[in-house]
Order: sequence, then structure tokens, then C-alpha cells
Amino acid sequence: MIQHTPSLLRAIWTVPVWRDDLLATFIHWVQDGKSRRDVQPELKGLIEVELTKYVPSFAHDVDLAQVNWDQITEFFCLSFYKWHASRSLLSIPPDEIWEELSDAQTWGPLSFHPQQENAISLTVPIPFLPVMIFIYYIFILFYLILAITKIPINLLKRLFLSVILYSKDGCVIVALY
Repeated sequence: MIQHTPSLLRAIWTVPVWRDDLLATFIHWVQDGKSRRDVQPELKGLIEVELTKYVPSFAHDVDLAQVNWDQITEFFCLSFYKWHASRSLLSIPPDEIWEELSDAQTWGPLSFHPQQENAISLTVPIPFLPVMIFIYYIFILFYLILAITKIPINLLKRLFLSVILYSKDGCVIVALY
């Protein structure tokens, strides 16, 4: 069975000029503060219009109605995160791996992102969400213990408090105070 979504991305990635143009446009949208919901119809329209221009033979082979545009959008988001962190490109995985990466049950990085309305630049990739939620609950527990024991906050901060931040470079930063 043909997987229309990764096949379309492979067609885009085979034409470096088109790929680079789409990525530059997407990065511009992200820097303008657009959300996944804002970007998806624009990205879809741009790809549909330019498909026959750049890959005319492929345009007849793919059924664009079968393409999962949420996954296309999420792939471009991951490409933005990777470009922002290391200035390198993602490669298109084989179909079997694509299925694993788009599995919502395992928090696959290509699965539907829960923060569709938030600006892409202010969100993290899906695999980081469970970690960020866990860290959030650890901090709540820490402050509850602090409130119950009434230990001076400055002393506790110096001994135990570490702050974990997600940087713009895509790295996790641990700052000890």
C-alpha cells in the first residue's frame, strides 16, 4: 500500500530548490508567530499549486485527498525545530518507520500535536510533552513540600532547586541555583 504522505514529502525532498523554498517560507511563518492551525491550509495550498511545477510526473501519481496534512505540518514543524537547533535537515524515514513516528498512542513525533492554536515557536515537539508535564508536577510537589515544612526558601533553593528550561536551540538546559 502506498503511503501518500511520506511519498509526497520524498517528492518534495528530491527537488532541493522546492524543498528549500518551502522550508524558508515555513520558517518565515513560524517567526511571524503562526500556529499549526494557521500554517496548515497555507502549506497545503502552496504544495498543491507548486506540485505540478516541480514534479509534474508525481502530481498524477499521488492522491492529495489521501495525504495526512496534519503529519505534513508536523514534519515541517520538526524540520523547523531541527533547523533551529543545528541548521541541518531531516530526512524522510521509510514507510514502516513513518507509521511508528505518527502513532499517537506512543506520542510519536509526527502524531497530532495538542497545541494547534499556539504559535509553533512557543511549543515543543510531542516527545518532550510528557517530560515537560512530569517536570511541572515535580515543581508543584517541591513547592508543596516547601510550604508544609516551612524551610527557608533560599536555603532550599541553594541545596536542591534546579530549573529545567527548553531553549530556543532545542536543547534542555539545567540551571542550578
